[in-house]
Amino acid sequence: MEKFITITRKRKEETSANTEGGIERDAAAEEYVERSKTKRRSFNAHWGDDEEFKKWLITGAHGLPRCKVCGVDLKASGGKKDLTAHAKTTKHIENSNAVNIHKGSKEIIEGIPRATFFAEIKVAAFCAEHNIAFTSMDHLSPLINNTFLESKAAQNFACRRTKTTALIKNVLGKSQLDHLLQNMRCKHFSLCADESTDISTSKLLCLVVKIEENGNVQDFFLTCLKITKANAESIYDSIVKFFNENNVDYKKWLLGFAADGASVMTGGKHSVATLLKKDCPHLFVMKCTCHSLALCSSKACAQLPLEVESTVRDIYNFIANSPKRIHIFSSLQELFDLKPLKLLHPNQTRWLSLEAAVVRVLDQLDIIQLFCLHEEVEKFQATLRILENLRKPLFKVYLTFLKYILKEINKLNKLFQSESPKIHCLNEELNNLFMKFLDSFIYIENIDLLSLRRLYNNSEYIKPVNELYFGADTELLFNDLSSAQKLEFSHNALNFYVVLCNEMLCRFDFTDKTLKGVEMLSPKNVISKKHSSIISIFQHFPTLKVNNIQDLDSEWRELRTFDFKNRDLSEATDIETFWKVILNSKRMDDSPSFPLLQKLIWSVLTVPVSTANVERIFSQVNLNKTSIRNKLDVETLNGILYTKDYLKRNQINCHNMPFDINLLSYIKNDIYSN
Repeated sequence: MEKFITITRKRKEETSANTEGGIERDAAAEEYVERSKTKRRSFNAHWGDDEEFKKWLITGAHGLPRCKVCGVDLKASGGKKDLTAHAKTTKHIENSNAVNIHKGSKEIIEGIPRATFFAEIKVAAFCAEHNIAFTSMDHLSPLINNTFLESKAAQNFACRRTKTTALIKNVLGKSQLDHLLQNMRCKHFSLCADESTDISTSKLLCLVVKIEENGNVQDFFLTCLKITKANAESIYDSIVKFFNENNVDYKKWLLGFAADGASVMTGGKHSVATLLKKDCPHLFVMKCTCHSLALCSSKACAQLPLEVESTVRDIYNFIANSPKRIHIFSSLQELFDLKPLKLLHPNQTRWLSLEAAVVRVLDQLDIIQLFCLHEEVEKFQATLRILENLRKPLFKVYLTFLKYILKEINKLNKLFQSESPKIHCLNEELNNLFMKFLDSFIYIENIDLLSLRRLYNNSEYIKPVNELYFGADTELLFNDLSSAQKLEFSHNALNFYVVLCNEMLCRFDFTDKTLKGVEMLSPKNVISKKHSSIISIFQHFPTLKVNNIQDLDSEWRELRTFDFKNRDLSEATDIETFWKVILNSKRMDDSPSFPLLQKLIWSVLTVPVSTANVERIFSQVNLNKTSIRNKLDVETLNGILYTKDYLKRNQINCHNMPFDINLLSYIKNDIYSN
């Protein structure tokens, strides 16, 4: 009896609480509350056409009717009667009055005013762009509420860690992925792949796509896949499964594949590349140029005395790991009016970083010697060993020689790390570098470069010692050396050259017809009218099918009469700018001048020359998945990387981000579901 009285009293209180502005909840609303506790009813399409409901009723999760004003799913077991009852509840009336809803307007999204929703999207993008932990949103959200008291958007702001994660994964991230997949279903693209192990010892396969977007060839993050085995079959199956699940016909649109030189990725017998070539017979496979150059340099450096590289590493390790020694070293720099520069660490996994470390040691060589002799510096075995090597006349000569060689290699390495297309200049740049090194120690006019497979340091074509070239600065230091020291250095440097050139012969195909053929697209060759026909390009890329080859070739031949000067185009113009100006030109009837050529050019320029884009993704992974955030799952990590690409694609950042009406379509469904 007491329980009955309590329930009756509660119902009376609810009835009085729901009386505002002369509107009372009628008997239908009472019946709706009781019936909502029983069964659910799926959304009826006819309800959406009803004038009474169409402004606020949508399909929610699991097919249930959903009120986008209140942001709740409705059970509606009584049909329209329950919907009418919901419309008369206090919560619905207050939410409806908060925002003026006109027919077809989108001023409210799932119960949130658009200004508030937009603010939440921008703050979520801010977290992704600046690698901020989502847990900080648990404090930022109430901070905004309690600080900006006069702003309605700020008062309604409710975006903590769960919602921030959902917006990044299922709104911003999903929008970018859908856009990218849509392009991949109708445009040729190239794939760059690499695998790595993150801080939580999870093995990740990272895929990056190179594709044309608005007249620019750009790199876009495709996905990170968690794999258990790093063999060829496992990686290949993961790639193919992703393409099939997302309805991407890679057998039709995949043009190029790039990976590092590991046998599991690009081996000739059984690798990811060979498995993909079975599906795409004309796939162009490229071993990462930057990785290959680093390996060539590493092999060649082994011909120099071990003490050269080890001393550079010892100097850094001895000074940089002690605050006391750093202070003494900085004091000596100030004493001699030198800029207080830190010594650099030669990275083991990025061998070409040795150049910067070598240059810094050369610049500070005298200060380092004084440091080792300083009375406050401990005279450990390492100190004495460093000082002994620094006093050797050949040590400075070897460093000067490395400075010259590594600078030449690094220039090419930096060129091919660029995101802009470089396939058109790869063959020429590699040949120039190879010939430059070859000319330093061999009579190149006496050998057939096309048939050259291996060099030997006792070949009859090797120049005598007095004609070998080691760099201008190195030659100046020869005056301080004895005859025996000159002979020793020349012998080691010659071996360095021979091994370097042999490694380049082994890792690069200087007679590759495809790389040679792509050179016709460079601004220099187009302006010089070197190639009268473009038909040969189809011999290298048979997958680039064109219905009317003659029309395409006619467009190419029109370039022979194209006015390059009046459009400020020259041989030095960047290739993307060069072709964008040409392909955007119009005829008198305002139709495109080169419609067929446009598809061909952008497709060929997507072929990658390195996997530097994948390495940049791994850097972003390490910035987000830290020792503190080591439980960040792959799906959330992908959402963060997609969001970064969303901002890059639209050339915006978090603070100048305009409202994207297309994002509203991702709010209609439950953003918290995967």
